[in-house]
Amino acid sequence: MSHRRAFATIFSTLLHPIFYLTFVAYGILLIEPHAFGVNHWSYKKVFLLKVFLYTAGLPLISITMMRLLKFIGSVQMTNKNDRIVPLIACMVFYIWFYVNVKYNPAIPVEFLLFALGTTISLSITFITTIFAKISIHGVGIGGLLIYILTVMQHFNFESFTFEITGNFFQVHIILLFLICLVVSGIILSCRLLLGNHTLIQIYGGLLAGVISQMLANRILL
Repeated sequence: MSHRRAFATIFSTLLHPIFYLTFVAYGILLIEPHAFGVNHWSYKKVFLLKVFLYTAGLPLISITMMRLLKFIGSVQMTNKNDRIVPLIACMVFYIWFYVNVKYNPAIPVEFLLFALGTTISLSITFITTIFAKISIHGVGIGGLLIYILTVMQHFNFESFTFEITGNFFQVHIILLFLICLVVSGIILSCRLLLGNHTLIQIYGGLLAGVISQMLANRILL
């Protein structure tokens, strides 16, 4: 494997959409330290761990078990038919997760918005996959970019602060959007480089993600 293909594999794996809900929860905590009804970072870490477990950990364990039991050909799910059962499993986990956080008064609507958008996107991806393969990375990126634009428009999120080795840095949300835009381009280029998708499949995924988040916006805002 060439260095470029190795980088593309690692980059697109670490930034897989299955981790986006955890990323968003962490981002909201940086902007609103008292969000989710937690104050101390020890409790915040526990909350983030729960989000990761329910939206990434359990789905990944399920997909791994499906591979071991030979229900699917590979965990990369490059074959369209390999995606059907894992998508059903992910939908179950995400619907269950959304129903639980929806009725928790400590969960801010900013998080519910993306949680619902992600849940809807899984349903649209599942239905689409029955007929044609689309890029799951594209779906996640399309939804995330619309979500950030929504936050910029409807909420008072202007910047967030994070700490590295005792130093505090402040990033404006417009800069965050531009960074996400650049990173998104790199991720989708990686998928093309690896030969996992065609441009049509990338655009189809982006469209599905955009529609999903816009539906979530329509329902909750």
